[in-house]
Amino acid sequence: MARAPWVKTSGGEAGSRRRQRGRIRIEDVAELAGVSAITVSRVLRTPAIVAEDTRRRVDEAVDRLGYVPNLAAGTLASLKSRLVAVVVPTLRSSVYADTIQGLSDELSTAGYHLMVGYSGYSAELELSVFRAFMGRQPEAVVLTGVEHSPALRRLLRKRKLPTVEIWDLADDPIDIAVGFDNFAAGACVADHLAKAGVRHPAVLGSDPAREARAAKRLAGFTARCQARGLRAPVVEPLIDGMSPEEAESGFRRLVARAPDIDGLFCLNDALAIAAIMEARRLSIDVPGRMRIVGFGDFDLAAHVAPRLTTVRVPGHEMGRRAARRLLDRAEGRKRGQRVEDLSFELVQRESA
Repeated sequence: MARAPWVKTSGGEAGSRRRQRGRIRIEDVAELAGVSAITVSRVLRTPAIVAEDTRRRVDEAVDRLGYVPNLAAGTLASLKSRLVAVVVPTLRSSVYADTIQGLSDELSTAGYHLMVGYSGYSAELELSVFRAFMGRQPEAVVLTGVEHSPALRRLLRKRKLPTVEIWDLADDPIDIAVGFDNFAAGACVADHLAKAGVRHPAVLGSDPAREARAAKRLAGFTARCQARGLRAPVVEPLIDGMSPEEAESGFRRLVARAPDIDGLFCLNDALAIAAIMEARRLSIDVPGRMRIVGFGDFDLAAHVAPRLTTVRVPGHEMGRRAARRLLDRAEGRKRGQRVEDLSFELVQRESA
């Protein structure tokens, strides 16, 4: 393949020796691309502000030379790593994937990149992951939920890192919270089932002692059932709140314990879809004999039969909003309101 006309084929004897020894510098990339070292730095850090033709030339030079920026040296020189640390409880949920995508979509245009770790719903593991990330000097932090170890809260406040807590709300966030009211979401499901004629509700989901946001949905659901005069929900806690196998066995235990259950709230859609499948195997008609509602509006919710009634949360938009708030903080703009409620939506389909 012929070289593009702009590419220089000889960068001088010294530059050639550096490339042969593998010590490629930003100046070598600049020389090959026919631009300044500052322009190369801009392309690598904030590509959106550089002209497309210039970006292409620099990208091709980077690719030909195999240049890898020295992030550690750059951090020491500028005190900016352009990294954002993100900790989510699991990578098995499409909803968290949507949130990460929203964060990336917004931050990448400003030249920031994500470091993603998962906590397994453990405050101790969350702290451990964050401490590991600190070695890379992140400029901002995104945490899932508002319940964290006291040590993590102290660490973040002491370092004064811009921090956004997502997927929940708090009266006193570490810095900023962008999410929705999980308690109100649970109450909304109870209202819907009560209006549909349910009198004997049940709940299937993560052990409330293990997952704080699921516990809030359960509390909201239980309180509203009581306010509407329904029987107290029969609750089946699961160790792994994302496991279809546990959902199936949990569903069987529920109907064995309380055969008159006529409404089921599953604390996420993965469990709800598994419950619908198990109900079919047990010849329990949904929604005729039992109404089932999920949470999260996962990708399969609209395609299972019957289609799943669920609570939709703005996962992708939550990521974008969190990113914008971090950029405001990182670039010295006013913080604005500390808590941003994006709300939720009950999506009624065939299962309830």
